[in-house]
Amino acid sequence: MLAHAIDGAVKSGAKATDHKAITDQLFKTSFNGMSGLVSIDSNGDRVGASFGIYNYQYARKEMVLVATLVDGPNEFVWHSDPIFSD
Repeated sequence: MLAHAIDGAVKSGAKATDHKAITDQLFKTSFNGMSGLVSIDSNGDRVGASFGIYNYQYARKEMVLVATLVDGPNEFVWHSDPIFSD
């Protein structure tokens, strides 16, 4: 996303080192990526994204999806409890 914002700022006449122009462009940038539409809201949070939180469970010898963060902060969907091993 940053590369798209830098490209857009430079094409608008800004220098690639103009942080303000790049930041302004970042909030205007959206594109279709591998995970679908990529864009951010006015807080800088990804819009429409979900992230998996995995926990390595030694007894099972595998990574287990324990929670999903859905479209913004504090919206966790817990699938199972994480297991911590020493």
